[in-house]
Amino acid sequence: MNHWSLAGVVALVVLACATPGCGSSASRSVAGCDGGACGGSASSGGCDGRCWQPTPDDEAFAQQVCALTADCCVQLRGTSLPVIPATDHAKSCATSLLQAGFSRDGQVRAACIAEVTQAKGAAACMPEFWPPNPSSACGRLLVEDAGPVATGQRCTGQGDCKSKSGSVAVCALGPDSHAYCSLVSLGKEGDTCIASVNEFFYDPVLTTERTGRYCSSADGLLCRPRESTSTVNVCVPLFADGSDCYRNYECASGTCLPPPSGSGLPTGTCATRPDPHDLANGAGCTDDKICKSTHCTNGQCQSVAQYSGYHTFCSWQ
Repeated sequence: MNHWSLAGVVALVVLACATPGCGSSASRSVAGCDGGACGGSASSGGCDGRCWQPTPDDEAFAQQVCALTADCCVQLRGTSLPVIPATDHAKSCATSLLQAGFSRDGQVRAACIAEVTQAKGAAACMPEFWPPNPSSACGRLLVEDAGPVATGQRCTGQGDCKSKSGSVAVCALGPDSHAYCSLVSLGKEGDTCIASVNEFFYDPVLTTERTGRYCSSADGLLCRPRESTSTVNVCVPLFADGSDCYRNYECASGTCLPPPSGSGLPTGTCATRPDPHDLANGAGCTDDKICKSTHCTNGQCQSVAQYSGYHTFCSWQ
């Protein structure tokens, strides 16, 4: 399972290179470390820089968006953690964003700045950054990458992969434990698919396909076989209460209860979340499951926008 990083585009995204001697001249002839896929022996990509190389314009943009989100980072830390100055948030945020890579589309960047500016004066204080979120310019910013690596080629980080407008470029682990660039677009119920996504992660199915559709939990869907005997994955509704499950995110309720101890059963069961499970944003909490949003961070229930923004740009967590 590939988790979104900056904590969604930097803990997910900066994948360790699987090639021995990563970053050395000896490895640069190997596509997938910092070689053929990144432009040959002269490439400065790979584990010591990767294929994504920020320009002065990239640096200026990162500093601008991070300065706008810094006050919100301080706010979302709450009172339970030591105070970190907004200037430190902004500096760390820019470093992480430049490391991850992002879109160079001027319209996407301008729209994201507008979203951040609007949210800055609102209670939420953050737009929804979680990728892929086609309704959010800031979500698009993180997944419509400007890297040089073609779909299907080996990659070492999220920014390496070449995308296109409206699609999601992902540097994700394949069945052979190597990372490859995939290009996916939003699917609807019944479409064949190669991944499930939500604000936490990009979860590919076991396939060698590098292009296809993803199923979004925001639409109440995940990528699974239509029937237990099928080898074809399609976008299907989240599982209802009483269904077999392996992970919480598979269930419409958000809860997959584990099988009873000693039962020997291989799967859990989807069930309605235990009460209380409807605490409003801003309420005190100790567990994700008791918040209506299912996000409890720093002792407070957070909206999806707050959660995604906090874990994207507030690197001093």
